[in-house]
Parts: sequence; C-alpha cells; structure tokens
Amino acid sequence: MYFTEYLPRINSISVIVENNDPIGNLIDIRLSSRDQVLIKFHDNEISVNLPVKIKRDDKIRIANANQTADYLQLTIALTPHDSNDVSEKTESFMDFSSSNLVQKWSCKDLKTKTPQTDNKNNFKLTCLKCSHAIIDSKEYDRFFDMPSELWSEMMEFWHCHKPAEDPNEKDSHRNYNGNLKPGDNDVIIGSSYFLINKSKQLEISDQDVKCGLCKYNLGILDNSTLKLFKWNLALKYKENIETFPSYIYVYNLIVDKINLSAIRKFNVTSESRQDYMFIWIMNIGVDVSTENFVLNNSMKVFYYHDDIRGISKDDESIESVVLQDDVFNDFSKQLSKINNFIPNLKKTMTLKLDEEVKIFNVSFITGF
Repeated sequence: MYFTEYLPRINSISVIVENNDPIGNLIDIRLSSRDQVLIKFHDNEISVNLPVKIKRDDKIRIANANQTADYLQLTIALTPHDSNDVSEKTESFMDFSSSNLVQKWSCKDLKTKTPQTDNKNNFKLTCLKCSHAIIDSKEYDRFFDMPSELWSEMMEFWHCHKPAEDPNEKDSHRNYNGNLKPGDNDVIIGSSYFLINKSKQLEISDQDVKCGLCKYNLGILDNSTLKLFKWNLALKYKENIETFPSYIYVYNLIVDKINLSAIRKFNVTSESRQDYMFIWIMNIGVDVSTENFVLNNSMKVFYYHDDIRGISKDDESIESVVLQDDVFNDFSKQLSKINNFIPNLKKTMTLKLDEEVKIFNVSFITGF
C-alpha cells in the first residue's frame, strides 16, 4: 500500500510506502515511466504510480528518505524542467472554481464526447432505473450551462434593483426574482441537474417529477420548472452509457460555497436528520495517487462522523449543508472508500476544534 501527493508550492512529490524492508536494503529508485517510480530492495520491488507526469526519464532526485515503523517516506524533488508539464495547482481557495474545470455532463463535456450530425450533438438522457428516454438532444434546439450551483443566491446578493422587463421578450431565460426559466425547446444544465420547461416523458406528483414509464423519482418541480437531478439519469451516446455519482454534486456545491463566502468548514446532515458529518476542506486542486487510483484536481477533506448538531450555533466560520438522504450516503461512502486506500500513517489527522482535540479521517473527492 502506498500514497503519493503532488506538492506544487515546494515543487515535489511526497511518497509513503508501506514496507517492512529496512532502508538499508534500498538499492535503487528510478522512473520506469513518466508517471511511475520503481523502488528496488534486495528482495522485492515496488511500482508506485505518480499523481502527475514528469518530463525527464533519467534518475530522479530524492530530497529526503527515511523509515518510520513500517513505512518508507520519500520526497521526490522536481525541477522547473519537470514541472513545465504539470498543470498549475497553486490556486487559492478564492481563485479556484468548479467552472475552471470541465464539469461532468456540462455543455462543453457533452460537445466533446458525443457524436455530431448536422452540427448537432446526439445523445439521450434516460431514466436510471428503466432506461426510458427522458431528454433526446434531437428534440431540443439549445443547451445552456447554468452559471453556478448558487446562482439564485448570488442574484439576491448582487442585484439591488430589479431590471426593467421587456414586454416583447417572450422567451426570456432569466428573471430577476432569482429563477432561471428555460424556453420550451431549451435545456439549462446545472452542475448537478437539468432544467426543462415541459416533457411528455415525465409525470408530476405533488412536487416530485417522476419517470412517465416506471414512476422512478427523477427530480422536483422548482418554481414551475422541471428540475431533473443528474444522478437519477444515465447518459447514452454511441455505445456508451454513463452515470453520475451524486457525490459530484456535493463537490460542486462546496466549491461554489467556498468561492462565494470563503467558508471551509461544514456541518453536513441528511434530510431526515438521521446522519451527521463535520467536514473541513484543507485544499482544492490536489493531485494524489494510491495503488488503487489516481485523483487529479481533487478536494482534500478532513472529516468525522458525530453528533455535531451543536457545533455551529454561534460559529460563523461553519456553514450547515443539508443533503438528500441518498446523496448524503453516497458522499459518506465515497469519503470512506478513499480513506480505506490510504496507509494508516496518513489515514487520520489530529486537530484542535473548538478547544477540543478531534481525530479527523483524511479523504479526497473529485468532481468527475
């Protein structure tokens, strides 16, 4: 088991390898490819996938190497020549935005991956449960990206006066009451949902929007607009079928909140108030790897499960976030899954919170 993290501010890669061999048995450390290091001992060798690619293919410079219990810790020092091929990861919390990246199932993503016929991309969004076609791109004229997950909140914050309405503009896509309304043949794409005005493929029951065929809950009625959550749909194009993990919604939501208010601590609760989690965002745009995965542009999260209902009553640096039960569970499972692949040496972190020492789990999550 191993863990690596690219540290752009000091232009190096931290490597931690779970290994019983004493450091005296270490023979060689070299690049086997642009994104893989081979660590050789007398009796065995370990291949470590790096989180970023580096240019040179000769011997790498090890700035530091030591053995702690059953762990070999290395620091690979990169040169400016190496880092020329590494994308910038030094954004501050206020500079980084989910809009800097291509969001899953955004206009740009759909344009890039789906086939075109007569300058129109061909794809279908289907019910996740029964595969009934809900949105067929051929039946819509235009697709628009939502500016932000928190668009309506920012509208209330920035607009002091409601602009004069144009009586001749019958098909407006925005109104300054904080609502965004698609035209009849348009689809507005948010980071975690699609907005449409009407559909014969859907059924409305109270405020729930359901699949017209199997009655699976796909979304909600939001100010007379049909709001379909991406994680309840599948994207089909050519021979491909994609799904949308709901934890991506949480990632995008947190990035937007950080950029809106600079808050990095959150009380996360399920809608039923049965589950609670406290999360502390330590960094954004992080590149890490283990033997099971490589995560790029990820969010570094410290978290713990506890009864946290009283933490943020008077603390303005902590914001509350309420998630649908299934979204909360998906987010929690993803954090735990990644945490399980991190060596014990880096799996937890002890920090002081509200004059109390807490043991946080360490994890990473991406928006892809």
